[in-house]
Amino acid sequence: MTERQLQHVLNWINRQRVNYQKRAPLKKIPKGNRHNITSCPIATALNGKFEAEVETSFASFCDIKGKRRSPILPPTVRDFVDEFDRGNLPQFEK
Repeated sequence: MTERQLQHVLNWINRQRVNYQKRAPLKKIPKGNRHNITSCPIATALNGKFEAEVETSFASFCDIKGKRRSPILPPTVRDFVDEFDRGNLPQFEK
């Protein structure tokens, strides 16, 4: 992924953090574990379980009150999830 695409992913993560979790934005995408809904980079950034269905662009995580949020993943975020789980983004692996 290009730096521009990675910045788009970070921007999306930060919108979820600020708008739904009332948390400060991050300066970078955190590291995480592949194929793990509780410790992948996005789950780590969103402080908990993050489920993503790449084929349908469906995602799910909890907001500050524990309410389940289900945003549609933008193509770049969907690609990040797919590429990370395939092992193509080792710089984000713990």
